[in-house]
Amino acid sequence: MKKMKFLIAAAALLVAGTASAQTLTEVNAQLAEAAAAIGAKDFAKAIPILETVIDTGIDIEGAENTVNTAKQTLPMALFQRGGQQFQAGSLDEALASFTTAAETAELYGNVAVLNNARKWIGNTVLKQGADAFNAKDYATSAAIFQKGYEGNPNDTTVALNLAMSYIGMGDFQKGNEVYLAVMALGEQDDRFAEAAAKAKENFVRDNLVRATEAAKAADFATTIAATDEIIAAIPDDALAHYTRLQALNSLKDYAKIIEIGDAAIAAQTADDVRSNTSFFVAAAYQNVENVAKAIEYYRQVVSGANVAAAKAQITELQKVAQ
Repeated sequence: MKKMKFLIAAAALLVAGTASAQTLTEVNAQLAEAAAAIGAKDFAKAIPILETVIDTGIDIEGAENTVNTAKQTLPMALFQRGGQQFQAGSLDEALASFTTAAETAELYGNVAVLNNARKWIGNTVLKQGADAFNAKDYATSAAIFQKGYEGNPNDTTVALNLAMSYIGMGDFQKGNEVYLAVMALGEQDDRFAEAAAKAKENFVRDNLVRATEAAKAADFATTIAATDEIIAAIPDDALAHYTRLQALNSLKDYAKIIEIGDAAIAAQTADDVRSNTSFFVAAAYQNVENVAKAIEYYRQVVSGANVAAAKAQITELQKVAQ
């Protein structure tokens, strides 16, 4: 009796194994079924069939062409499903489909679908994030734009919106990182030159606003930190140099003013501002009792509101030097 049960169980296993086996004819039929579903724009039906063809056909002799066709078709089906979801307003689902399409296209070498999917990841993210950003819900817009940026770091429109969202949140570290990344793209490829110029403009503007607001609140350390970041990326930014010098003067950090003074003067393009910058440097030398250097820099004040004051200081310092 026991032996009969064993034989029956073994037979059941044999039948089950036979039922799950795939043949070349069957996977070809499945590919045809997927193609018919695609023709009917039923991409949701086609996708799992294509996945099955890829998973099972790999072990079937002679199915190489069938599997390769499925690998090239699957990313397209995923992309088309994303398009349907986008049109229906199901943006979360569309983003997931476009993202999977891009990943699958990259895996299977379908360059056309990869490029299109990345483009539509950006389009979907921009549509999702715009309302949140315009409502000044920067945390939400940043989270949305971050998804798109991770999907395609070369989508500079998404990147700029992400940076602005971080700045809106007050997260200048992350915002600046994205701005600088876009600026770096412009240095690497002329296609990104316009976006890089916009990133540079926003980067300077946002950090100067930060520096100015901090100075109004007498938070000169933040002013200096903000202008330091600008100068590190753009060494010849005149206003950043001047704003930093003003903050250092407010802190009476004369040693630092003397250290960076020549660079600040050299960065200026307007005569009046250059003269004012020289005045700050001269005053710093005067405060550390370096009379000769103070006179040297006061003599560079040749225009603007401080000309008379500089001349008066030179006269007094010359008396001291005698």
